Amino acid sequence: HRHSVEYTQESMDNAVGRISSICPDLGGCDLLGLLKSIYSTPLLHGHPRQLFIFIQRKISSEEEAVMDEVCRYRDQHRCFCFPTNSCGSFNLSQAIALETKGECVCIHSKMDMTSEAVKCLQQALQPLASGISLHWDLPPGLEVSVIRKAPEMITQGYQSLIYAQICGQAQDPEVSEGAVTLQYHVGSQSFDYTLRFSLSPSADDRLPVHRMAVMHLLRKLAWEGTSRAEKDIWHSAVKSSLSLGVLSPFTSSVAIRINQSDASQRDSFPLDSSMLISSSCNLVPCQLLWLRGSRPAWFESTKFWMVQTCQFCLETLSHKRPGTLTQLSASCKGKEKLRSWALLKLVALQKANGSWALTAALASGLGLSKADVEGQRPSETVQPATWATVLALVWLHQYKWKVSWSELVEAKACRWLWDQAEVQLDECLAAANSLLGCIVEPTIFRA
Repeated sequence: HRHSVEYTQESMDNAVGRISSICPDLGGCDLLGLLKSIYSTPLLHGHPRQLFIFIQRKISSEEEAVMDEVCRYRDQHRCFCFPTNSCGSFNLSQAIALETKGECVCIHSKMDMTSEAVKCLQQALQPLASGISLHWDLPPGLEVSVIRKAPEMITQGYQSLIYAQICGQAQDPEVSEGAVTLQYHVGSQSFDYTLRFSLSPSADDRLPVHRMAVMHLLRKLAWEGTSRAEKDIWHSAVKSSLSLGVLSPFTSSVAIRINQSDASQRDSFPLDSSMLISSSCNLVPCQLLWLRGSRPAWFESTKFWMVQTCQFCLETLSHKRPGTLTQLSASCKGKEKLRSWALLKLVALQKANGSWALTAALASGLGLSKADVEGQRPSETVQPATWATVLALVWLHQYKWKVSWSELVEAKACRWLWDQAEVQLDECLAAANSLLGCIVEPTIFRA
């Protein structure tokens, strides 16, 4: 779809149908053209752009063009990349994810793809800061030149560096402070934080941060000079590079050894700044300012469930022959694989609204017959979908410690159950525990 669509049962069924009709060999996909098409569409207000990219084969001829396109919109979106272990494009996928502050996960099997994709989806649904802006309060005569502007969004767990240069001469020398205010939105709430700073940097300010800002400026000028080929941009890049001792694509360094009378040219790494910066350079150390906004309740870290470790009776196993132990291990691995497939099958049966339908496929996934499931329904007043959803929720709960993303599936189911009128959850839970042989507390419905 060229534009976003609402998440409904119809749109989900349509998407699943389209995926099943796609050729297994995705080699004909034009990644560069697809990215350009996506980036050309306007963003929906309040909904950040997050891409899930599955790469099945090596993209060799247009890697540089793909990275240029991604870098151009790096502050406007986030990419989750899933290369297969045999596609040969892991480096490209990793670079795309790193540039957009996303994630890159190498896929080894279909089971891994489903599991990792759902985990990244859970991460993509976390609230983020948007509408980020900086407002400067400086005395007359001073102005701000932003080298790297504020990103359009900052996701949970990440930070962003914003480089700015204060230029000019203050008309009132008595004014020694300036201020900058950070504003952003999380959901429907707005936050702001004001920081005052000195206009006279001290001797202990961070010169390395200054060099980082210059390196970013040179990279920006290099890209503009390549794309527009303007001489003033080229001269500005060369001047900044030579005066500050930071290499750019337009410059190189030459070191002379006086005692040996030879020269060696370097164009891949910068030399020590003390060798290249003259005393007349008028270099002012920059200040490192930390802008910390109020921490909203949504940014609480994800809760991780503590699992009690089960200790096996090694004395009993020690009396078994090695062949018997191998058979036991193979049997356990086979059962574990069957459980994993049953888990994925059950998740695939969940509807868009979070519920399950009382079908033979659901009963099979639970290891039961449809007659057993229908016969154990607590009462006729309990709707079949409600009974099926409680059963699936109880069955999934025993795998919570194995599958980190099961919380996403359970949360959808609980939300649907809460919206149902006059649901006897305690009665349904008791019947589900009896049928499945589980011991699950009513707290499961608070997910």
